[in-house]
Amino acid sequence: MSIYDKMKKRSDDMMNQLKYDKDFNEIYEEIDCFSSVFEMDEKVRNFIEEKSSSFIIEDFTDEKKYCSNCLSPLNDLKVCPNCNQKLNPKKILYESIWNVKHIKDVLSFSFFMFDIKDSKVLLYLITKYLDYTNPYYCRKQESFLMETYEIQKDKVVNLKTGEQEYYQDYEDKAIKKEEDSSRILSKNFYNPDLTFLYKENLELLEKTNLYRYTNIATFLNNTNQYNLLTLVFYPLYCPQFEFLVKMGLYHLAESCPYKINYKKDALERDLLKFWKKENITEKEYLALKMVPTKKKEILNFISYDLTVTKYLSKIISFPRLINYFKSQKLKKEEIESYFDYIKYSEKLKLNLKDHHILYPDSFKETFNKRLCEFYLLIDEHINEKIKSLAETLSINSYEDDTYLIFPATSVESLIEESSQMSNCVRSYAKKYSENELQIYFMREKKNPTKSLVTIHVENKKIYEAYEKFNTPVSKEREKILKEWESHLIPILNS
Repeated sequence: MSIYDKMKKRSDDMMNQLKYDKDFNEIYEEIDCFSSVFEMDEKVRNFIEEKSSSFIIEDFTDEKKYCSNCLSPLNDLKVCPNCNQKLNPKKILYESIWNVKHIKDVLSFSFFMFDIKDSKVLLYLITKYLDYTNPYYCRKQESFLMETYEIQKDKVVNLKTGEQEYYQDYEDKAIKKEEDSSRILSKNFYNPDLTFLYKENLELLEKTNLYRYTNIATFLNNTNQYNLLTLVFYPLYCPQFEFLVKMGLYHLAESCPYKINYKKDALERDLLKFWKKENITEKEYLALKMVPTKKKEILNFISYDLTVTKYLSKIISFPRLINYFKSQKLKKEEIESYFDYIKYSEKLKLNLKDHHILYPDSFKETFNKRLCEFYLLIDEHINEKIKSLAETLSINSYEDDTYLIFPATSVESLIEESSQMSNCVRSYAKKYSENELQIYFMREKKNPTKSLVTIHVENKKIYEAYEKFNTPVSKEREKILKEWESHLIPILNS
């Protein structure tokens, strides 16, 4: 049975609403609801069609853009010249798997729609599949009514399966971090770029007794996070949801951790005005708990990596660290390198109260020196091992008119590669020295000291190969690497 036949059967099953549980006890009355997408209002069907046809596909390999409706190349990102489909320039799918000339994918979209039947609130989940496997570039499309939920004051009921979940039970299990495959509320999470909500009837929703005081319409018009938590659990169960929406803190309302009293924190810290201005996220909120500030620049910095922020907040002043990064021309993403530098300095038992240690005159140069010192501390023969292995691995070296491929020859070479490429290959030094993996560099022959591609080999296969910032290699270089890989001679541990 094909995926479409299975989905059609499931959609048809919706017509027979469960009235009894497995012990034949009556559990709820039959509700008059839609049994398929085709029964829904034309406006809803048009909404589904418009949203699933208006996005743009970008081929990751050549950055060319294509219409999702007919797969024609695009120059104008507003209207397809071939099928006249109106497009949304903000909805671009950057997928490395998309090779538009050989698409072999089925893409799925999710749609939520509220409905009110005899004062009961229903929530429909619709899935639309776009099948691009047709070799003649004709896409097959199917829409299915996957689930119908009845939303109640204290629980949500799946009218198709008869499953139900009380909000209190969900909270208890979530706090304990219990895994439960029967949980309804957290079972379905979707790609925000491919998930939509039909909003034409939100005013009616707010007039129901359930949603009357939730500010749900305001929230749903200011978010693109649609799932059963944001549509049901947070607005109906979390007391602070209404406060967060009223204050314009929509990002916090999207995650709404019920165990945190945002209202109390905002009033105590006098930060509410700043929170509202920046519409802070949960991650930013947690960062502010560790490092209170009213400056956007500091907030961006401390919320990049909470683990790093928590550790560094006990050692350094973030305003001073930001100024130091500016003086060293470092990006905030390099805070992880700074974190590693501090950790290595700590393991080398250096004095972290010394500002010359915390803020060296040349960060990158000093960091490389600390890293070498650390590797020599844990293995004083590491460079000898790497040099010996590199001599053996040189049998796999490659050279043509344009490119060179050769193994890393020392700890310093790994550190330099990591510095030039903004990757973490330096952290592989110990494993490389033990031949647990192998590291090769691809360079241009005319400029052999400039990093180009970092290659990680395991079991005679390229495990990963990336250009700077861990971006995919170009088609030309990928072709050379595949040919080189096919002739690799395995070098095993002795």
